[in-house]
Amino acid sequence: MNEIIHTLRLEWKLIWSRRSVVFYLLTCFLAFAGTTLLMEQVVVGAEKGWVADVQRNLWLRNWILPLGYVWMGVQSFVEDKEQGFVAESIVRGTPRSTILISKMGSLLGVSILSLFLCIVPMIFYPSSGQQIDTLVGLPLTLLSDIVLIGWVALFGLSKRSTNGVLLRMLLLIGFDFSCRMMLWIGPNLFSSPLLEWLSENIPLLLPSTAFNCWMFWEEAWQIETLAVTVLYAIVVWGTVHLNWKKTIF
Repeated sequence: MNEIIHTLRLEWKLIWSRRSVVFYLLTCFLAFAGTTLLMEQVVVGAEKGWVADVQRNLWLRNWILPLGYVWMGVQSFVEDKEQGFVAESIVRGTPRSTILISKMGSLLGVSILSLFLCIVPMIFYPSSGQQIDTLVGLPLTLLSDIVLIGWVALFGLSKRSTNGVLLRMLLLIGFDFSCRMMLWIGPNLFSSPLLEWLSENIPLLLPSTAFNCWMFWEEAWQIETLAVTVLYAIVVWGTVHLNWKKTIF
């Protein structure tokens, strides 16, 4: 346990030495604070109060800002490998599992900080009818981030270049989008019970379901969404762990 804590501290210092982390968190704060102030003070007719503010900030956090989060994951799993930091740690005798846990833990620490910044602006705008279940979106966002980091780590093991990993992430998102479009258009073009069944059930199993697990307070949210996200987390990180132990750095 002491070795894990020590390695985590080193990884935490390394990740904070990168400008991308500071820029990402600063962007989060400015985006959340700016959106909250705009909706509360300027836009007439916008929903007011912390429930609406948290929902808006979660949308912003998970549709726009994840690009920076993916970049930090690439730096941690790809650039560290390219620069020899991972190999150096292994040579010093640090267990591979400890290195993997520390990398995941440091990135999740940044995620937790960004979620904290998400709720800071709403403190000044309390709601009369408070809905505590809205805050469940925060841990679900963390779960989605675990899956997102897992995909970056998985691609980082097979591709040594930063551009290669980013390209695979874009291809994954593009594949997901294409499948959803075909499943949506197919039943409208061809009258087939099989296509209708596929359009109703297959989208739930696509990768973006796990990325959108945080939408707990949306009407479209289902308990199956959480199950699929947990399954993705187990499968992706299980694969990463197995390959991490066999990869020669």
